[in-house]
Amino acid sequence: MDVNRDEERKIAEIFKERKSTQNSDNRSEKVDFLYKDKVDSEEYLLGKRVDTHFERQNIPQGSQSNVGAKFDEDPFLHNERLNTQIKQREDPLSAMRKKEEDARRALLNNPLKMKLLEKELKERRKKRRSKDGDELLARLMAIKGGKVNAKPVKAKRKLPDDDQSLLYRCVWSYISFICLYMDGANATSQV
Repeated sequence: MDVNRDEERKIAEIFKERKSTQNSDNRSEKVDFLYKDKVDSEEYLLGKRVDTHFERQNIPQGSQSNVGAKFDEDPFLHNERLNTQIKQREDPLSAMRKKEEDARRALLNNPLKMKLLEKELKERRKKRRSKDGDELLARLMAIKGGKVNAKPVKAKRKLPDDDQSLLYRCVWSYISFICLYMDGANATSQV
């Protein structure tokens, strides 16, 4: 009798498993029709909420390379892109930045002007070193009580000795000068 009870338990468990799998399948079949139909893209005209994210996920990957795939794009995205492009074109700050960038690019591509800037950079470095040496000598003499300078010289803020930062500042000062000069030339030519 123990064997029969064990067999009955196993059979009951098997039936329970079948029922649970059938119920889950039936439930998914009852709801699947909601997701199988393609979302109508014009439902928003009737006041219904449309999930565009779901619709975009269902577009196959290869359809974008098909002929006429550009017509499938969302027209609102196109308008948004146009708006940002118009704002960038009409923004005076972006126009100024573009002028500066063009002048900088022209300066960096011109080897003669770069040589002149490097010479100027070396001269500035020499002047700064000589000034620093003079200041150190004046401080030393002031400390020792010499007659050169009775008052100790206040230390100026030290600029970094980095060649790149100095070159960068020289380039930008030259560019700003060019931009101002070009704006002045444009103003006189318009008169």
